[in-house]
Amino acid sequence: MRPTLSPSAKASAVSKNSSKNYNHKAWRANTRSLSDSHSQGISMHHRFLKIFLSLFAIATLLQATAPEPPQEKSTKAVNPAVKSIDFSMVISGGVSLGAYEAGYNWAMIKMLSEIKTKNLNIDPQLQSVAGASAGSINALLSAMYWCQKESFPYQNSVEDNLFYETWVHLGIDDLMIEGDDPENKSTLFTRKALRDKADKIMKHMGKSIYNEGCEIPMGFAVTKVTPIVEEFQGIKIKNQTFSVPLTFKVSNGKAKIVNQEMRPSTAFYLSIPGIEEDFSKVTDVLFASSAFPGAFQQVKLRYGYKGKIYSQYFIDGGAYNNVPLQLATELDPDARLFIYMDPSNMRKQPKIKQTAIEEKPP
Repeated sequence: MRPTLSPSAKASAVSKNSSKNYNHKAWRANTRSLSDSHSQGISMHHRFLKIFLSLFAIATLLQATAPEPPQEKSTKAVNPAVKSIDFSMVISGGVSLGAYEAGYNWAMIKMLSEIKTKNLNIDPQLQSVAGASAGSINALLSAMYWCQKESFPYQNSVEDNLFYETWVHLGIDDLMIEGDDPENKSTLFTRKALRDKADKIMKHMGKSIYNEGCEIPMGFAVTKVTPIVEEFQGIKIKNQTFSVPLTFKVSNGKAKIVNQEMRPSTAFYLSIPGIEEDFSKVTDVLFASSAFPGAFQQVKLRYGYKGKIYSQYFIDGGAYNNVPLQLATELDPDARLFIYMDPSNMRKQPKIKQTAIEEKPP
């Protein structure tokens, strides 16, 4: 039986969490803090520092130790005058807080892209991006706008971009199922409005507006509904946590998404057969990664795992892995700096006092 909201609960949800006015305010609050620094007459060096200082509001910079990259991977000319800033992004899920996250996300990508294009002394390089749940959608959009040409301002202004279009013009009334839906008897929301937005994203990828040769490893966390049983050193363990590693790349000015082969790892990675030719498979993975239990239906994916092809159901990747940091590090070990984006307002949460308690044997 599908869960329902009472009239009072629905009204409360509309007014507090999912109204388009709320999403718009959240968006403006986060784009404004970065856009203001862009309009001031300060140097690019100071702009760059200001961006990262402002990110501490919702992002934590994590230093990670990764193995030295193979010598043959280095294709940049060594120029002591240019400071290369290699970074990766880890974007958590946050349900409706994806709107809050997306505003900051777009502004940061916009500013760093302009620095990369116009500044001769600083060279920011997005090495990889990984997301879970709503963060998976923003991860794809981040890769798209990082690779989009600055000379093509198509849908790349404060209130005309796909981050804004996807999150701001979306309220709970757009998601609620009206009447009887014979195809959905178990969840509260429909994906009809989300599918329309996904179609716009895929259409955007088909336009010849991207920098030739741009290539961003990216990946999305997903959770398998039925666990698999793996044997590790003679011990059988159950696992439901998986990731889908991909690469966003540009060919003939248009975007293309391909499976990425990963190095041996303790993580569990899936491939999606045919994703290179069919953007609808990208949509399926995004919907699977953001299929919050009870809210949205499970998504059936056709995937490859350990040389075999399966077809099974998946739900929200944030259920077990809302911070896919390992995925980001393994997508491209060259990166040393990680930007962790979490839409939760943790600054207002009370601090937990740690007390020393002597443990006694049972």
